[in-house]
Amino acid sequence: MQEESRLDARALGDARRARLIEWTSISLGAFAIAAMIALHVAGLTEPRRLAGTLALLIGSAAAWLACRAGRVALGGQVLVWCSLAAITVVAYATGGFRSPATNGYLTVVAVAGWLLGMRFMIATTALSLAIMGALFVLGQFGLLPPPAPSHPLVLFSTAAIALALGGLLFYYVVREMQFSLEKEQALHEGLRRANDELEQKVAERTHELSDAKEAAERANRAKGAFLASMS
Repeated sequence: MQEESRLDARALGDARRARLIEWTSISLGAFAIAAMIALHVAGLTEPRRLAGTLALLIGSAAAWLACRAGRVALGGQVLVWCSLAAITVVAYATGGFRSPATNGYLTVVAVAGWLLGMRFMIATTALSLAIMGALFVLGQFGLLPPPAPSHPLVLFSTAAIALALGGLLFYYVVREMQFSLEKEQALHEGLRRANDELEQKVAERTHELSDAKEAAERANRAKGAFLASMS
């Protein structure tokens, strides 16, 4: 029974993670498409500018397909690493560590922690810091390319998508905490009911034993009285 409960809880947790990955993939994919359209309309079609956006679109689609196929862990890893790569490419092309795209590293770290666990959160944090450090050094030595021109809609969308994904992640984390609290409360309630039932059964059994003992004593007294009268 306990093993079945653990399996059910794990399946439910995977389902919630799959929903988060799917919604995040859809949001990032829509953002990537909108950004590519805005840049194309504005005539900003430099390959280095579009490479990161295209990587984000491909990664989002791959993560969504992995989740739909039931491979939630793979979908989470594809989403995290492709997002990290896309942010890095865009940051390299749009000003290095000063690029607005670098704000996405924080969201990626948070998503990695919730989807993949503490080890991946530490790994993405260390990798993000290393990338930021490398971009800073390249910028200091003038090794970065001139910042590619952007479009106000893309800059606004970048900030908006980071905020939206942060809110979505926070929503799922709060839901997870609420679910865990409700599960713990249900467990305590079940233990309390089981304890009450056990105490009631013990009391009933004690009463039955007491009645049986009294009946045996009465029988012994009656037997003794009968034997005394016969003698």
